Amino acid sequence: GEGVGGSPSLLTEEQLIELDVHLQTNLYLSAKVVAHWVEETYGVSYTESGMTAVLHRLGYVYKKP
Repeated sequence: GEGVGGSPSLLTEEQLIELDVHLQTNLYLSAKVVAHWVEETYGVSYTESGMTAVLHRLGYVYKKP
């Protein structure tokens, strides 16, 4: 299911580290909000489920309410 309409651009390792630091200093309540910040900051858009996977990789788990 990936690569529809060209390959999606994802965050680099460097950006993931920056995101990790950002998350340590800012409290986000959902992956959706993080995805929005990433889009605003890096111009990279993630779906909510895609961002959840990234957050899991970084060690953050957002429980669905």
